[in-house]
Amino acid sequence: MKLRIPLSPVAKARARTVLSGGKVHSYTPEKTKGYEEQVKWLLKAARVDPLLKPTPIKVSFTFWIEQPKKSKYDWPVSKPDLDNLYKSLCDAANGILWEDDSQVTTCVICKRFAPNKGYIELEVEEDA
Repeated sequence: MKLRIPLSPVAKARARTVLSGGKVHSYTPEKTKGYEEQVKWLLKAARVDPLLKPTPIKVSFTFWIEQPKKSKYDWPVSKPDLDNLYKSLCDAANGILWEDDSQVTTCVICKRFAPNKGYIELEVEEDA
């Protein structure tokens, strides 16, 4: 299956931990949480056939990031980190495109500058 997600990629932020009332609480930052909810909604709306059986899968991601007005590079060699972009999308797709992202056995991840607004290209298939 091939999908194009019309959202600018957002990297997964680390969970925050606070001490409140003598107890430790962890939470996901709002930006990450909101992005993952948007991705889930768009993936559900795409009505794709999920790979919910425990089978190995191959995933290819291309994260198209909006190019800054001024950059000394032709490639996005600055933040966000590629692995954090991957994590946020994989977590959002759990239970929708696949049972769990632990099924991913082969992965190709690219980060590129978008000509205009950022978006994500995603391809998922069973791994041979």
